[in-house]
Amino acid sequence: MKTQATLVSTIDHRFTMKDNYKLVTAFLVLNFSVVALAIAGYQKSGMSLGAVLSHLTS
Repeated sequence: MKTQATLVSTIDHRFTMKDNYKLVTAFLVLNFSVVALAIAGYQKSGMSLGAVLSHLTS
């Protein structure tokens, strides 16, 4: 049988997990945006993205 304290603890844990998912999602979106802006900058300046990637991997 769940007591009131256990129920409140469970609800708090669920909200904390949802907040963690929001934080992770925001972090991934921010990282994707930075990468997309970098790629757009390379393309706008006329640099070959393939050349940049091959330089980074060698």
